[in-house]
Amino acid sequence: MSVNINIKTFTDARDGVTYKTVEIGGKTWFAENLRYKADDGCGCFDGNESNLGKFGRVYTWEAAKAVCPAGWHLPSGEEWAHLGKSVGGEESDEGDALWYLNAGTKLKSKDTWKNGGDSDAGEDSYGFCGLPDGFSKGGRISDSGQWWSATEHDKSRAYVWTLDDTRDDAYMAKNVDKKKMFAVRCVKD
Repeated sequence: MSVNINIKTFTDARDGVTYKTVEIGGKTWFAENLRYKADDGCGCFDGNESNLGKFGRVYTWEAAKAVCPAGWHLPSGEEWAHLGKSVGGEESDEGDALWYLNAGTKLKSKDTWKNGGDSDAGEDSYGFCGLPDGFSKGGRISDSGQWWSATEHDKSRAYVWTLDDTRDDAYMAKNVDKKKMFAVRCVKD
């Protein structure tokens, strides 16, 4: 299936950083992770500023809710689900996670993924360019890509969208500790 990918750009007036954007399923998404330095609740992958250009920043859930620029917002769980379905992912609810079968490979970047040693694990069929960019409290670069959702599970946990090196699917974990730090992808209002 051939998809017409139309990459555009958006410049964040707060710090002058320009981001690639892409329309998927009628919504405009950042095609890279947010790099804006919040006053509190943010860090760099592996604690290294040199990772900002490729991987962006990581944020706590509280910081993530407020960090997108004007005219953009942190996607809800419903918006992440729409993304998964828009790339042909079939939804499957398995308790602690919602799975979007075969959506992961279509959203992963063509490089950086290990997939058992294969560096071309993703197709990036839609220009989303999902990277294996973070994990847990310290924001370590790892073999999965995880992004916050604005949707709460309860007062201490929220939903997180995930791409994994070893799976063709994407999934949304429903109960992740809000104190952990993950990347942010903004979606247009």
